[in-house]
Amino acid sequence: MKFYWAIAFIAVASSSCDLASCSNIVSTEKISPDGEYIATVFERNCGATTSYLQIVSLRRSKSNFDPDEYKDWIFSIEGKSNIKVRWLSSDKVSISFTGTGASPELTSDWRGISVLISD
Repeated sequence: MKFYWAIAFIAVASSSCDLASCSNIVSTEKISPDGEYIATVFERNCGATTSYLQIVSLRRSKSNFDPDEYKDWIFSIEGKSNIKVRWLSSDKVSISFTGTGASPELTSDWRGISVLISD
């Protein structure tokens, strides 16, 4: 009888806990000068066995923010970092960040928008 209770407990516990889920906290959003795009800076935490990620994603302003749209990530860096985004024009965005010791991953062009790193 104890065996059945143990199986029932494991089934309930595993269904209520998704180990693959991540929390995403938006820190800032910047709208492009023409109002067509939004750059979102957010922090992603996927649990104790992974590093924090600081991410910048781009999307059309008429779209909802979706942190799982990896194709929209234009910048990411492991660890805690202070990231600032500035639109230089409607088709050029600049990203500055504090160093964490990790090398950032960067997309230099997203749907015709140039992505630059600045000091």
